[in-house]
Amino acid sequence: FDPWLRQGTICLVYAKRGCGKSWFSLSLAVAATRGLEIANWKTINPVGCLYLDGEMACDELQSRLKKLTSGHSFPLAPLNIVSSEYMKSKNKPTIDLTNEKCRKDILKSLKENKNFGLLVIDNLSCLTPRISENSKASWDDINQWLLELRADGIAVILVHHTGKDGKQRGTSAREDNIDISI
Repeated sequence: FDPWLRQGTICLVYAKRGCGKSWFSLSLAVAATRGLEIANWKTINPVGCLYLDGEMACDELQSRLKKLTSGHSFPLAPLNIVSSEYMKSKNKPTIDLTNEKCRKDILKSLKENKNFGLLVIDNLSCLTPRISENSKASWDDINQWLLELRADGIAVILVHHTGKDGKQRGTSAREDNIDISI
């Protein structure tokens, strides 16, 4: 999105619960795949989006997508959603970004399919189980993976919660390689 989300950008979106982070992220995903505008942000080149959802109920996710796409053009690029709830319902492993194989599989899939230029991770708390949120060392492997995505030209939107102090929860090292923080 011109002017802030470009190829290889790593963006952190954080706010307290219930503020609309998932609505915002889904809106960006829909706009990116359909060449739409959001406010003054323009999609210059539509790109495919892989959206990793860690917390939303499938019926709510579908309802939101229907509302966001109603009356808009057909997608110009794919929007693929991997839902943790759906994976659990099929007795399949859910997304675990603390797992090296999971990260490698996602990276490999994105590299093999050049239609995808955007990865949305909604949200870090759900998709990084067992991580020590306040530990830089716990974040290091995920950070290196994000840098690989950046080097491959994949833009990433990380959705996260705030703590009681209103700042993003956990280690400040999470922001070391962030390009945009919203």
